[in-house]
Amino acid sequence: MRPVNVLACLFVAVGIMFASLLHEVHAQDRSGQSAGTLAARLPSDYRRQIAEYVRVRNRYVLRDAQISAPYERWGGLFAGGTFIAICVKLHRDNPLGIVVQDNHVVTFDGGKLHEVGMGTESCDNLSRFTELIQPPAAPQPQRTGRSAPAPQATRPTAPGGSRP
Repeated sequence: MRPVNVLACLFVAVGIMFASLLHEVHAQDRSGQSAGTLAARLPSDYRRQIAEYVRVRNRYVLRDAQISAPYERWGGLFAGGTFIAICVKLHRDNPLGIVVQDNHVVTFDGGKLHEVGMGTESCDNLSRFTELIQPPAAPQPQRTGRSAPAPQATRPTAPGGSRP
């Protein structure tokens, strides 16, 4: 066996072990603390701030929106370990009118909202994002700009069914 092949196999094995270690750390972070404990470390109006953030950046019709409970996410050794993240799942129209799904991951750093990624992970532990999606308004009758024709007066009929 060539030395290059042995080194390549060793490199792949170390990479697989490192990836599995990071995956286990990430899995532990998601279940480490309760959502209530994590939410206490966020601004009190974090849901409203996220809703406003999405409204400003989304220019398409929103069909549905869901938000996750706060969870800890692994950010890497150079980013300081873990941070509190919130996932937002949007169903919206695209430019062709087809409904698509977007997943946004946001966090707060020093009280300021930052987007971590879009579409980088699946959202779970979701609930309806009521601050972003309002219940549909009652349908209004369509108005064409012209006034409706006035009702025609009916003439009384003479006895026997004939008209005078």
